[in-house]
Amino acid sequence: MFESRQYQEAIAVFQRLIGANDRHPLADNAQYWIGESNYALGNFQKAILDFEKVFTYANANKSDHAQFKLGKCYKRLGDKQRAREEYQRFLNNYPKSDLRSKAEADIAGL
Repeated sequence: MFESRQYQEAIAVFQRLIGANDRHPLADNAQYWIGESNYALGNFQKAILDFEKVFTYANANKSDHAQFKLGKCYKRLGDKQRAREEYQRFLNNYPKSDLRSKAEADIAGL
């Protein structure tokens, strides 16, 4: 559904997965994709909350992507200072992430 740009429907499916079992091995991924769906809908404030929830899952494999997207959300909201802070937190916490060059480019563009 996400790939078909049916974001509201995707959010509902991801929320059902988490609601059925918040310890499911894919719960952290579902939470991340809820954030991506809200980001795609332009709901940046909601997306921020969704991406922050990713960090509540132990051993979440999307933590670096969630941190990166926090910077993107604040950038889209026009909060350059907070965007810089979130990107810097990303660079500090995930130095080997495949998103590093994108974060550095976004910081340079602020």
